[in-house]
Amino acid sequence: MSWLYSHIGAPILMGWEASKEVGLKAKELGCRKVFLVHDQNLKDIGLLDDIINSLEEQQIQYCSFDGVQPDPPDVVVEAAAELARNQQIDGIIAVGGGSAIDTAKAVNVLMRNPSPIHQYLRPGLTLNPGVPSIFIPTTAGTGSEVTSISVITDTLHDQEKRSVNNPVCLASLAVIDPQLMMGMPPSLTASTGMDAFAHAAEALTCAMANPLMNAFCREAIRMISQNLSKAVKDGQNREARENMAYASTIAGIAFTNVRVHVGHSIGHVLGAAYHVPHGVACAIAIPPVIRWASKWVPQQVRMIGEAMGCQIPQDASDAEIGKITADGIQKLKHEIQIPSMKDLGFDWETVKNLVPLIRQQGAFVAKPGEISDEELLAILQEAYEQ
Repeated sequence: MSWLYSHIGAPILMGWEASKEVGLKAKELGCRKVFLVHDQNLKDIGLLDDIINSLEEQQIQYCSFDGVQPDPPDVVVEAAAELARNQQIDGIIAVGGGSAIDTAKAVNVLMRNPSPIHQYLRPGLTLNPGVPSIFIPTTAGTGSEVTSISVITDTLHDQEKRSVNNPVCLASLAVIDPQLMMGMPPSLTASTGMDAFAHAAEALTCAMANPLMNAFCREAIRMISQNLSKAVKDGQNREARENMAYASTIAGIAFTNVRVHVGHSIGHVLGAAYHVPHGVACAIAIPPVIRWASKWVPQQVRMIGEAMGCQIPQDASDAEIGKITADGIQKLKHEIQIPSMKDLGFDWETVKNLVPLIRQQGAFVAKPGEISDEELLAILQEAYEQ
């Protein structure tokens, strides 16, 4: 008999203006003074107003940290954690994109476990629990609000992106408020949306895939395929924003229960080498990766294509399933103007030398089957051109 173990993830409060309930929820978690981690411009544009008002209504003090950086470096995490400890906070609230939430998760690890953060960049560790945490995304893509993973940049090892993967990183509560996402510009909407798509597509085709999480993945892919272009073209489309928020969250639940694989391995390496947004790097990689995956898991690739609305004949070969599905992803990518590596001016001779680094990525082990260097190069070549 085979066994299936899954945890759905963090408790979730989801809906329009849900962020107005943050103060009450923090009080219910026993917080009296929270560490508010957020992207630098959020206060200036008013996205923190409802959250701060709700904290003040419940007489909860807060200390702000707005020094979040993209792909948060370990040194930023250490500085934020020192401030949080000195302020004697008893809760953490993160508001923003994946970098703000990842920073907050790593800070929480260091609340009751000694620095430096580097010693926790490996799986399987038993850590002391942190303080209660509430994560509030302002983008629809990373799914970080419901995952147990914090991705940080390890400055001691050639700027490599590495992960703390531990229950300490799981939120006490995730608050999904689509209202906070209405102001996302088209390029950010596109890149974060494709990050969510990559989460679902890779989780569906990874070696650990299971029927329960497959259902989450298929629904996320369906919703993204039907709503991402609309959200990119019209940022005030309330229905599209809401559906993308939901899709991002359930894709996050799926991949934290199983894994991502080759696409994210490529995405992390490209991001470190060229400093492109994570979602763009993953979007560049995902069509050829899914084409390759049809060699090993054609029925799961068929699920992706059919969830997107692709017409795949019942008697299609594995290769045909891969091509039709990859072409569908490529079409979506072009609709929202995600560039190729060539468009971005990457040097091919440099790109093809990244294969060893891609193989070293932690996510690479979850690939659905063996992949040769020649196949990896073919994937990179296709991603470079298209």
